[in-house]
Amino acid sequence: LKKLSTSIWTLLTPIIAVVGFGIALLVIGFIARVPGVGHVWYVIIGILYILALLGGLFFAVTLIVYIPGLVLFQPAIGAEGNDSFDAISRAYSFVFGRPWRLAFYGIVSAIYAKVVLSVVAVIFAWSGKITNIFLAEGVGDKMADKLRFLDLGAIFGMATTTEPTANVANAAAYVHGTVFGAPLSGPLFNAGRHILGGNVYESFKAAGHPGGWFIVFWQYILLAIFMSFAISLLYSIFTQVYFLMRKACDGTPMEEVYIETPEEEEYAAEFPEKEAEKAEKPA
Repeated sequence: LKKLSTSIWTLLTPIIAVVGFGIALLVIGFIARVPGVGHVWYVIIGILYILALLGGLFFAVTLIVYIPGLVLFQPAIGAEGNDSFDAISRAYSFVFGRPWRLAFYGIVSAIYAKVVLSVVAVIFAWSGKITNIFLAEGVGDKMADKLRFLDLGAIFGMATTTEPTANVANAAAYVHGTVFGAPLSGPLFNAGRHILGGNVYESFKAAGHPGGWFIVFWQYILLAIFMSFAISLLYSIFTQVYFLMRKACDGTPMEEVYIETPEEEEYAAEFPEKEAEKAEKPA
């Protein structure tokens, strides 16, 4: 939380710079519409256009590097205790210094994350399915008719049935399809689309009973736990990639991490004599 503002500024600074550059060009261009001076100003713009073009080239590179740099910004702040500009400069230097190594780490990390998240999604989906199958048999049609709204497998995009062998085959197919599917596919993206698409309200509405509402509520709590795990996993992977890139570019050991000095130690450093006097006093 102490570094939240730094993290936000690190993410926004390149975007703000690009937007500021665009606004400056917009203002310069509007001057060419002023009657009387527009034609002369347009000639000046044409002569100095190469400067704007070079600026556009710089910011184009900034945006292209910004995308892989997103992986490195937060670990740089956490591991080095840097401010926004230091974190951005380190991330950009790593991208420019070892682009192919970063691409390799990115591909391996993406495959690893997809495998882990898809397997964990299967576990979460099966937990809900096992619970719903037996509970629905006891409750009856009142709940059985609404199973498709009370199933995490449906949210993750995974086919689940009452047949154990079929579920194993479906799980294997789901993991395979997630790993080798489109980049923006998988349980985390499906869950995000489910939530952002307004389906949460529809799920509660379809439950149609206070008991069903509570069941849907606890299913979404389970979904929130999965998404929390996914975010934790991704940030852990980003941190490992940052440490590997730092070691490749700077030779810094992976275990070297900036740790803030506790307030007690800062106090002791500021008043060493008083601390020494306290230590000399008899018990």
